[in-house]
Amino acid sequence: MLTEADLLNEEKEQADNFITLAEAVNESLRNNLDLLATERSVSAGAAEVWRAISVLLPQSNIAFIASRIDEDRARASMGNQAEKRTTGSVDVNQIIFSESAFSNVGIQRNLQKSREYSRDEVRLDIIAATSIAYLNVLRAKIFEKIRKSNLKLSKSNLELAKIRRDIGVANPSEVYRWESEIALDRIDLVDAQAERKNAEVDFNRLLHRPLQQEFSTIDISLESPYFKVGDERITKYIDNPRSFEIFKDFMVSEGLSISPAIRDLDSQIKAQNTVLRSSKSAFILPDISVGAEANRLFSEGGAGQRGDIEGLPLVSSQDDTDWTIFVQASFPLFRGGAKIADYKQAREQLFSLRLQRQSVIERVEQDIRTAMNNTGASFPSIKFSKNAADAAHKNLELVTDSYSRGVVSILDLLDAQDASISADLNSATAVYDFFIDLVNLHRAIGKFGLYISKEDNDKWFNRLEKFYNKSLEGQK
Repeated sequence: MLTEADLLNEEKEQADNFITLAEAVNESLRNNLDLLATERSVSAGAAEVWRAISVLLPQSNIAFIASRIDEDRARASMGNQAEKRTTGSVDVNQIIFSESAFSNVGIQRNLQKSREYSRDEVRLDIIAATSIAYLNVLRAKIFEKIRKSNLKLSKSNLELAKIRRDIGVANPSEVYRWESEIALDRIDLVDAQAERKNAEVDFNRLLHRPLQQEFSTIDISLESPYFKVGDERITKYIDNPRSFEIFKDFMVSEGLSISPAIRDLDSQIKAQNTVLRSSKSAFILPDISVGAEANRLFSEGGAGQRGDIEGLPLVSSQDDTDWTIFVQASFPLFRGGAKIADYKQAREQLFSLRLQRQSVIERVEQDIRTAMNNTGASFPSIKFSKNAADAAHKNLELVTDSYSRGVVSILDLLDAQDASISADLNSATAVYDFFIDLVNLHRAIGKFGLYISKEDNDKWFNRLEKFYNKSLEGQK
């Protein structure tokens, strides 16, 4: 059966399509649709900045008009409106002072920074999601391998039960019991294969690959440069509860200083401060602009031409060009209370953003401390679960040998086998749970080891050492 095969052909097909965790993350940053959509939103937001700037630049319009009116109305105009007329005009306007226009430039620039920080948040989310998806594939493959091994073991025990039956030390019920166990093991294996395939589909989606595309993975160890767990310099900060608490405080400080979510709200607050200031200025400051306009008469004909007054000869003292230059200061005296409403709205929105910022700070700190606690618990669990698995394997060997000699019953062997597979699954889970906790910690802090150079890593340890020493001095 397919579920009992080692899938050697599948491995050959995938051998030329290996992908590491780092390669997967970089590919998702290039191709993930959610991130690409966010990038487009940021690019679209840049147009808002240019739109705000454009209002402060000279504005010009040009027009060409060809018109014709009825003859009696043209004659009644006494030379002011010809029956046939072709004209052109051009005007130029320039804002000298406008608090709202000037403020809008700063507002839009800060809002654009907010969009960029939001994009950085999505980028961190994609890195974390891709990393966890890759780890889930690795874990699902280990689970599938364990289930296959357990199925093979059950088949081996079935053969052993048949031998026991044939030599008369066991009754046929033992054979039936192992056949039942094998059927259940096949169900577990099918479920494990489905979980592995689902994990691969999720991974492919994050990379915007065909969802059924096959690939091979590279396993990850604690020495992987992606996580930088093997750096011995970290040991002194996590080997006792006191140091670990200081380490957590440092990580919170680091995370708060670089959090895109906090910077996003800082940019929004700056923008809203400008909105509030502008709404105050609207009570006292006018808008000032200068402009010029020129009109040209290209042709006219029929009744109502300039100087065409009934009873008088057709004479015109005007030339064909009119122009105007002006300076304008405007101030809305009364808007039905809209200015007051704008001010109150801007003030309340600013208060809201400040409260949101405080809430985000608390959430970021909570995420970091929670991730630190989870990581601190899952790391020693790796050793504990491995010890449990080793002990379960030894117990299974002893019970299997005793079963083959007729010393113990089938129930003892079933219990030992169940304990062994449970220990193996727990051991595999412990390793990948730790890696996933590390990913969540990196996400909470806002920085991933994959994108930290050796120089930056050394600087990070220098900051940690200074923070650690300062904290110890403060506790004396």
